[in-house]
Amino acid sequence: MSIVLAIGTAVGFVFGVVHAWGVYRQRLREAAGVGVSITPGLRLRSAYSALWTVGLWTLFGSYVLVLWLVSVPLWLGSRVARSGRLVTVEA
Repeated sequence: MSIVLAIGTAVGFVFGVVHAWGVYRQRLREAAGVGVSITPGLRLRSAYSALWTVGLWTLFGSYVLVLWLVSVPLWLGSRVARSGRLVTVEA
């Protein structure tokens, strides 16, 4: 169980950093689109949001990873069953 927790935390951290970069850029882009000048305070608030994004992804990374590992095979199985490739009956 501790291995799953460690892997999930690492995966969550990686996804969090990628997502945080997008959050940071989006916050600055939205401010520039409204006509607000990019100040150090705005950059700091954007970085604060990005930091929370990394923290939450890291904290809940194991939970998300386990949910994905359970749900993806179930989803693929339902797709195969719906397409009719799972059961072929020859008469």
